[in-house]
Amino acid sequence: MNTSSNPAATGLHTLWWNDGDAFRSRLFDAISLLLPCGEHFVVTAVNDWLNTNSHSSCTPQLQYEVQRLVREEQTHSRAHRLYNERMATHAPAQRLEQRIESAMQQMAVWTLPTRIAFAAAFEQLTVLLAEQVLRPHNVWLGQNDTQQTRLWQWHCQEEIEHRYVVQDVADAMKIGKRRCALIFLVAACYLFTDITFALASLLWTDIRAQRVGMVRVSLQAVSFTIRAIPSLLRMAGAGLRHVVMIKS
Repeated sequence: MNTSSNPAATGLHTLWWNDGDAFRSRLFDAISLLLPCGEHFVVTAVNDWLNTNSHSSCTPQLQYEVQRLVREEQTHSRAHRLYNERMATHAPAQRLEQRIESAMQQMAVWTLPTRIAFAAAFEQLTVLLAEQVLRPHNVWLGQNDTQQTRLWQWHCQEEIEHRYVVQDVADAMKIGKRRCALIFLVAACYLFTDITFALASLLWTDIRAQRVGMVRVSLQAVSFTIRAIPSLLRMAGAGLRHVVMIKS
């Protein structure tokens, strides 16, 4: 994704890597901006749990799975930082990342049970999207074999593989069903708001730079939203089942 602010020099086929669709490309770019800070939050929370006596009564298998999750999340974070650095050559990625990092720093002072509950919620919300992204003929990722597409497919697969680890930590800490359910809803609102803000900022930058027209990107957004309704309903249903199945 080596691009510059001049579309004639870079080619919009490179900038709009997601089947030439500006809206869907920027949607995933916006999600990528959240990931390094979000994954750092998750890693810090579970590491703090490992470094306390809270984990002494859990199984060695859970401790192993937590350590594996930490390694995988750190790898994801490095990959998306490189992704975001490339994006910064043609988008306000650094400014948007700083905004997200500032919000995460405020969350870092919360109690360990609250941070673990949020980490579990963030992980489950990521999995809800990952499951849809990996479905055959999905509306999220295009069919082009690009560096970005391969990155997202790899990341989504690993998220699904360790989907229950942080929730198992929350269960081991006996955080409670009501608290976890409420935090899951709050985390969903938080992620939706941040992704929407980042997406709007990226697209507005592109419109001002005349890389894409307002009408074109609006039509792409409407088309995606309509086609994504079944996928969004599946995500909502899976999220509800997760909330119901949280242990008390």
